[in-house]
Amino acid sequence: MSAATLDWLPEDQIARQGAPSQWTGVTPFTATDVWTGLEQRIVRFRCLDEGWDGAGSPPVTAAAAETALHVLRFCRRTYRHLLPDVAPVPGGGVQLEWCSNDRALELEMLPDGLLSALEVSASHEMKGIDPLPLDLAVVGRMLDRLLP
Repeated sequence: MSAATLDWLPEDQIARQGAPSQWTGVTPFTATDVWTGLEQRIVRFRCLDEGWDGAGSPPVTAAAAETALHVLRFCRRTYRHLLPDVAPVPGGGVQLEWCSNDRALELEMLPDGLLSALEVSASHEMKGIDPLPLDLAVVGRMLDRLLP
């Protein structure tokens, strides 16, 4: 899977550089770049300041980040076409979220490294999974349910 970004100049630089247009080129990037970027985001969550959410939340814990990285690397190998949204969670956790085919899956890596999940079916039924130790086979079955 590949994509590209368009490189451009701000309008004030077009005249200065004598550029014929605002667009200066196309820079290709690959899905590998996207997955690496997601991993780097999770690592950077560890550097959040205390109170990053405006309500006193601690930064993401090492255990939550490590679990999230394990899940992300598993997905990178096995479910390359299912890119998650990645976000820090108040309390020190990390969330990975997928939406596909009218279904959704939210995995939350808790501060202690345990994993909880919420699955939303096409009929909008919700199923929560109580915190459990990381089990990539269970994660794989949940991701399989997102597929058509």
